[in-house]
Amino acid sequence: MNENQDLQEIKDRLTQIEAKLEKKPSFLRNFLMGLGIVFILMFLIGILQFITKN
Repeated sequence: MNENQDLQEIKDRLTQIEAKLEKKPSFLRNFLMGLGIVFILMFLIGILQFITKN
């Protein structure tokens, strides 16, 4: 009986860890996408300033 409880606790912990790991990549992906968008916007602003300067 005690082994079944231990196995159930281990399964519960693994499912919790799995849920946490599934949340992290979406956060990282959104963060990197945000950085990419900011970089592209800054690049475009720089090009526009260079064009209007000349």
